[in-house]
Amino acid sequence: MNGAAGYIEGVVDPETQYVQEGRVESRPPGTSVLTGSMLSGLPVPCVVSVNRMEYPCNQSSIELEFDQPGRYRIVVRAWPHIDKEFEVENPPL
Repeated sequence: MNGAAGYIEGVVDPETQYVQEGRVESRPPGTSVLTGSMLSGLPVPCVVSVNRMEYPCNQSSIELEFDQPGRYRIVVRAWPHIDKEFEVENPPL
């Protein structure tokens, strides 16, 4: 839920804009950075999605760990920030 309520005149693109106090505002860019397996700059709170499995997060940085080799899609969501996406390759042992 993004907390939207009320009505405004015009068109709003929810991918890049949101409504705050009756005004259309640009969504700020995501601030997360992936360095190796460390995901930092996370907005608090946020949701970290790993291959579509969502995990609530209340930390500004986390260490990613995977028990299987393969490619993982990571998405950080924190409204109204624009989602930030990463791809991680976990090589076989």
